[in-house]
Amino acid sequence: ALAVIAIAGIALAALWVSHNSPSSQLENEFRAFLEEYRVGYGTTEEYSYRLSVFEQNMKMNEELAKANPLAIFGVTVFSDQTPEEMEKRMGFIKSDDIPTDSASYEGTPNAKSVSWEHLYKGQIKNQGTCGSCWAFAVTSAFEGRFALTQGKSSVVTSYSEQQLVDCCSESSGCNGGYLHSTFKYLSSVPFCSGAKYPYQGVKKGCNQSICSGGPTDKGGYIYPYKNEGAVLEALQSGPIAVCLDANNWSGYKGGILTNCGNNMNHCVTAVASNLENSTPYVRLRNSWGANWGDKGHINLKVGGNLCGYADYAEIPLF
Repeated sequence: ALAVIAIAGIALAALWVSHNSPSSQLENEFRAFLEEYRVGYGTTEEYSYRLSVFEQNMKMNEELAKANPLAIFGVTVFSDQTPEEMEKRMGFIKSDDIPTDSASYEGTPNAKSVSWEHLYKGQIKNQGTCGSCWAFAVTSAFEGRFALTQGKSSVVTSYSEQQLVDCCSESSGCNGGYLHSTFKYLSSVPFCSGAKYPYQGVKKGCNQSICSGGPTDKGGYIYPYKNEGAVLEALQSGPIAVCLDANNWSGYKGGILTNCGNNMNHCVTAVASNLENSTPYVRLRNSWGANWGDKGHINLKVGGNLCGYADYAEIPLF
């Protein structure tokens, strides 16, 4: 009887392992991910942990693909990262500067398809694990619109996100920040080039004294709250910094997102729209590197203020 019980116990254990261990196909995908994106992990425990995170992310991708039939989800540079780790790559802090008077979607009577993607010459920046998206969105909008005011066909000088992380006292460096106060900061302090004040990915002491001679703006202009039509019309004149919900973006690889939350936590730059497409979309330039998404960008369906991208949109004034 004891032998029967022992055999039954072994069988149950084997059954549990078969249901709870990653499949060989999944582990092969994970190893391919490691070869492309990681050097490796320090311990077998970390390997096992990251494999389990990878498995959960692949399951999430399947659910997101069902909810977004026009988008592609799969293995990306972030496939071994937990939701908590991804949050570190976001960093928008809501403030009283954001309008609260809700405006309904008013269509796009004066908007046409437009693209400013060429301004950046295919270059995508990477904020790393610092929650400095706000600084990257401000810098990207500043670079694009400043180039346009100068009559340039592309961004000539890349400016310093690190200066903003270090010196914008109203923001919290890698723990998040604001758009409006940052555009205001740049109205009184010259903007350093990225070459002169390079990005470190951590908050350090402010060294803005080296930035004399750099350009300034005249503060920022915030577009009406939730008015998608106004944002698309504003895109006609140049890139726009927008803040929105990026909670389910880690596995995005391309296509058009059609389903999204509305928890404002991340800032990016609207750089293009395609309103003649069978599914009209707006194209956003992210700061997670060129290996993520559609060459560092994500496309959101126009109509319904997807991900809340029209909740908070702002440009620098010159």
